[in-house]
Amino acid sequence: RDALEAAGVAIRPVPDAPDADAPASAPEHRALPPRDRRAL
Repeated sequence: RDALEAAGVAIRPVPDAPDADAPASAPEHRALPPRDRRAL
């Protein structure tokens, strides 16, 4: 988490996300490189 914040990745809690284990479906995660998507 600290490494991602240092890289400028905003970490937001998503309280009501039925697809929480599919972060690639979130628009803000689609713009990230696949390596960073997996890390979230």
